[in-house]
Amino acid sequence: MRIEKSTGQVPYVLIALCALAALVYFALKGSLTDDVLAAGFFALLGTFVGALLAFRLEEAREKSKEAGRRQGALSRALMVLGAQQNANYGFAKAMRPYHTDVERATNLQALQPPEIFQLRQNLDELMFLLEVSDPNLLMDLYLEQERFDQTMMAVKMRNEFYVKQFQPAIAGKGLNNRELPIAEIKEAVGEYVFESIVSITRGMYFHVYESEKSIPIVFDHLRTEAKRLYPKVKFIRFDVKEPLPPASV
Repeated sequence: MRIEKSTGQVPYVLIALCALAALVYFALKGSLTDDVLAAGFFALLGTFVGALLAFRLEEAREKSKEAGRRQGALSRALMVLGAQQNANYGFAKAMRPYHTDVERATNLQALQPPEIFQLRQNLDELMFLLEVSDPNLLMDLYLEQERFDQTMMAVKMRNEFYVKQFQPAIAGKGLNNRELPIAEIKEAVGEYVFESIVSITRGMYFHVYESEKSIPIVFDHLRTEAKRLYPKVKFIRFDVKEPLPPASV
């Protein structure tokens, strides 16, 4: 982009150089007086300096514009990670009280994920990181987006199965809001539903807890790199006000 716009100044420089060459030629031939030579020289000098200044000004504008675009892309990427961390924090907080597979599967209520999570990483805007930063950072952002997508899918899958399969089976037996032994739960909902809710819930816990660990790491890496590239710019920071107790696998 910058090269294409800058080349617009090149014809002026070429014209000035050609005119200067013509002056030198006619001066050597003795066709021009000193006054004419001086006037022509200073006119050409003014044209050359003007073209050069215009060239530098355009170049500076393009650099400033590109820097602003990159800063905006970095700020947006940090915002996306912060929003993902916030959403994941809500899931993790609701999941913390439960520890065993069966307890998690049967006692954890359905977690409703946002219907549409609008904020996503726009990796096209961050391609410049391949040139000015650790190339692995862009891959980390890609993988983090993939991990969060899988987390949202796991929460949604568990929510749908819990609401459509597990809860109706429990309610149909009149067993809501009761502490039940595993054998009785199995008998009430059937082997398939019981094993499925345990497996799906286990997968959801895995993805949520993995995202809980990885998002802050990628966020800190990206923010550190953003501050290295643009030390005078204020980039957002997300801090958990209420840290959760350590997660049990």
